[in-house]
Amino acid sequence: MSIQLTPFAWVLGAMICALPVAAFIKTKYPAFLSSRARGRGRVSAHEDCVSARENMSAQGQVSGQGQASASVEEPAFEREKREESPTTPYKSAEESFFARFIEQWFKLAFIFELFTFMFTNLGYFAKVNERFVGYDFVASMVVFGLSLILLRYKKCDTRVLIVGGALLFSIFLGVLSCAARPYKPGVIMDFDGYVLGFDVGFVKVKPSFAMFKTAFVVVRLVVNFSVAAKIFGARAEKMKIAGALLWLGRVMVVYGFFEIVVKKSFGVNLTERYYNPFFGETPHTFALVERYQGLYKEPSHYATYFSFFGFLALLKLVGDRNKMYSCGAVAAIADNVFFFAIVFLLAYSTSFGAYLYVVLLLFMYFWFYVSPKGKFFWAWGFLLLAAAAFIVVGCTSLKTKWNLDRMYERASSFCYSLFRLLKGDDATFTSEGARLTSAFFALKYFAARPLLGIGLSYVESNTTTLSLLGSVGLAGTALLVCFYAAFARTSKKSAFFCVCVYFSMTTLGWLGFAFATIIPVTFMYAEIMLAGEKGGKGGKRGRTAKTAGAKIPKEKEAI
Repeated sequence: MSIQLTPFAWVLGAMICALPVAAFIKTKYPAFLSSRARGRGRVSAHEDCVSARENMSAQGQVSGQGQASASVEEPAFEREKREESPTTPYKSAEESFFARFIEQWFKLAFIFELFTFMFTNLGYFAKVNERFVGYDFVASMVVFGLSLILLRYKKCDTRVLIVGGALLFSIFLGVLSCAARPYKPGVIMDFDGYVLGFDVGFVKVKPSFAMFKTAFVVVRLVVNFSVAAKIFGARAEKMKIAGALLWLGRVMVVYGFFEIVVKKSFGVNLTERYYNPFFGETPHTFALVERYQGLYKEPSHYATYFSFFGFLALLKLVGDRNKMYSCGAVAAIADNVFFFAIVFLLAYSTSFGAYLYVVLLLFMYFWFYVSPKGKFFWAWGFLLLAAAAFIVVGCTSLKTKWNLDRMYERASSFCYSLFRLLKGDDATFTSEGARLTSAFFALKYFAARPLLGIGLSYVESNTTTLSLLGSVGLAGTALLVCFYAAFARTSKKSAFFCVCVYFSMTTLGWLGFAFATIIPVTFMYAEIMLAGEKGGKGGKRGRTAKTAGAKIPKEKEAI
């Protein structure tokens, strides 16, 4: 057996080994290296604003009911200690310490796994014979092992686990259906070769290693997120996840501009010269000279991953405005700069999917942030102006002057390929033609087996939503959405935001069930930040003191 490790694999392994050490220190000495120990408050300025407003609201409600306001007051240190303690009683102090240690380890490992997924998908952790082991697989397996331990202590959300179990059962039925009655026409895996006229052949659909590998991904997804729903049940813990991802997003934005400067000023392709040897080059890693891909395999992946940073940044803006969590105009300006920096990097990447993400993010910016009461004027007006500007610029010399020729060329190719496919002709020999052809075939597979799909992992369309429908059918796709909603406790307040995120999955990219890592967290953050929409008797300042105070007992119960 031949095993090859990349240089970054050793770095990742060292970081994974450091997680239990940090968890032990945090469990044994909760105040170690905390902000209070350094002479500052234990909560950040962001959390200070939250706790101050909620305490003021609660005091107003309690005094009106004749209750003692002292019960609302709680030191930040005691609150954090209570949130970090396990909610399940244990037989001994040793067992309680071990459970708290595993919980702390799980929290760190869960956030670390999100970082690993969003940080890079270049290369591989190890190469075993001819098979590649990804970085995300290693990090998620650590979380999976800790989740199994916590399941023994019944540290899981029952509702999330039940919906996840139903999802696994539907996938199991799909595998049985594939084995008993396979989709005989077969499927196409190489659509680039197909539109180029090569004899790519049709792959037979049958139970395979790839199918069970994907099923194991779903098992990890269900177990990890059912435990995470319980461990991160407190609102403050959920905010830690989103805050960590936003911090990573700022780092990636800084790197994005660094990549532009290096490539423009020195003509150095960082991916080809440095990253491929360090992270490990796979057959799916592309080093494109004139385009930007960050720490991802290709520009389309760069656009997809960065779009989620855009969704999170937008939610941060909306939440700060609705609930006034932001402590000053400087923070609001910084958040707006962060959001538009992401939009700029998406547009500058020259990925066709990135252009669609730019339009979607700006539409959502006007819809959710600029003027919630003037949605039609601002959001739909933006789309009309964007369409008019696109036509005007395309008909003038500004297209060449602003270096937009590639964007118009790809948009024209997309429309031309779409018209040909709608007429029943073959698509053009372009990347857009291959994507659209894969989407049409995914619809064909879905129409053939609408309930359970033709076979897990066999539909590799460049459209994630259609790929899910073709692979696992309506039952699997609907239960996957229900699983996300159960984890995030999605309500109608954030449903439209989630619909827009799913729409983005329809526009670009088949990244398989890897999307399952970040989408539930995005939905969870959407539910938190959109829950305080302005309106009603609260006026411009959001909820009234009475309304806000009425919600505190529920939050305490959740903690």
